[in-house]
Amino acid sequence: MSLFALVGATIVIFAGSRYLVDPVMAYLAPVDNMDDASSFTPEQLEGARKKLRLDRPVPVQYVLWVWDVLHGNLGNDIVDTQRPIAQKLRKKFPHTLQIAVPAYILAALVGIPIGVLSAVTRGSAWDMGGRRHTMDVLMIGGTRFMGRIAVRKLLDQGDRVTVFSRGNVKPDWWDEVDHIQGDRFERDDFAAKVKGRSFDAVIDSQAFGRDDVEAIVTAMDGNVGRYLFVSSGAVYGTQDDWAGKIDWFSKSPFKETDVSWATIDYDDPSAEDPYAAGKRRAEKWLQEESKIPYTIVRIPAMLGEDDNEERSWWWTQRAMDGGPIIMPAENRGMFRCLYAADAADAYVKAIKSPKAANQTYHVATHEIIAIEHWADLVCRTVGHESALTFIPWELILRHDGLRQHRRWYSRLARPFPYLPDLSKAREDFGFTTTPLEAWVRSTVEWHMNEYQGEDSAGYEYRDAEIALAASGKTYEFIRSTA
Repeated sequence: MSLFALVGATIVIFAGSRYLVDPVMAYLAPVDNMDDASSFTPEQLEGARKKLRLDRPVPVQYVLWVWDVLHGNLGNDIVDTQRPIAQKLRKKFPHTLQIAVPAYILAALVGIPIGVLSAVTRGSAWDMGGRRHTMDVLMIGGTRFMGRIAVRKLLDQGDRVTVFSRGNVKPDWWDEVDHIQGDRFERDDFAAKVKGRSFDAVIDSQAFGRDDVEAIVTAMDGNVGRYLFVSSGAVYGTQDDWAGKIDWFSKSPFKETDVSWATIDYDDPSAEDPYAAGKRRAEKWLQEESKIPYTIVRIPAMLGEDDNEERSWWWTQRAMDGGPIIMPAENRGMFRCLYAADAADAYVKAIKSPKAANQTYHVATHEIIAIEHWADLVCRTVGHESALTFIPWELILRHDGLRQHRRWYSRLARPFPYLPDLSKAREDFGFTTTPLEAWVRSTVEWHMNEYQGEDSAGYEYRDAEIALAASGKTYEFIRSTA
């Protein structure tokens, strides 16, 4: 490629010397009168053409021109045609050396130590501060939802992206990335396929336990500047595992440091939610054992366009049919959730922030949300009146179908305030969010107009939901369309 670039440059320079200015007039006339050929005879003009070899075919002229350049014959100055350009350059060259040599020495004295320090402290503030903007990033998974958006953001910023996935889903950016095909849970295969490859950062939203993160870090030790682990707000507790992790009412908002995994072991107790327990133990291993600089990002329930977990579709489909939406009467706590595009933006900013090395962060909506307001936003977008109906849990659980899908009724609101503190992410890497009403509207409209999947979870029991809401054993919140 360098040779092609060099040849191309010589062609451009040669063409400029031949066609930007008439070489004959530049040779014969004063510099301020090169457009007037009337003072020269045809014999003089033809003699100049021959002397300058302009009577030869253009390819021959180019070859002769290159030959002259390689032998130091750069022609004469058009201002002073009696003085060769090479002679004038030789006179000025010592002055150039007086400036260039000290500059190169200074660059070496500063640049080499910074390069060595960046290499031995990869992922640190020294490394991130001294590197170029462009990064080599490995995205594990990343072909749907938040990962798809994060890859697009990286590409738009000029970063190089490699995606490790099964290859079943190919987003619109597929031809712009490198792809390693495989299953990250086939750990020997993963290690073999990434062996010898170096990345500035890895973004991993598909790790669910200690073994997952340990396998990645072990396979890539020494070849990765930063490992970003997408954790979950579930580490603080799930619907089956609320107690003992945090005092929700006295810690509101709660900080990342309000919990510690120092006292837990790696045996997952059967009483704990497997997903929450797995994320806790993955965090614990990174904090205590990882040899690669890491960043942990804890996210709450995430919604948005192309939501592969269908949280957004659950609400949208029920709002579209105009019937009441039931919620457990006990779940009235204020909450923060997260827009997928904001999550993707946070991951990209975090891997590029030196401050984020070996740190844990919350990311979530800036707004504090009531479930009534959430339902109102969704219903107003589809053009219906909001009819959110609160039903005691014990009544919901009496119905076999509704009990089977009980987790969907607790995805947002809980029996207590769920308000993660966002100040650390704002300060360390400039985390910002899209206004709530804007992204709820775009999410609902996407599901109304573009979603082509099946019915949402539990929708086969929609009649039972509506009947339960109409049974009279309820507390009802109704707000008219604005």
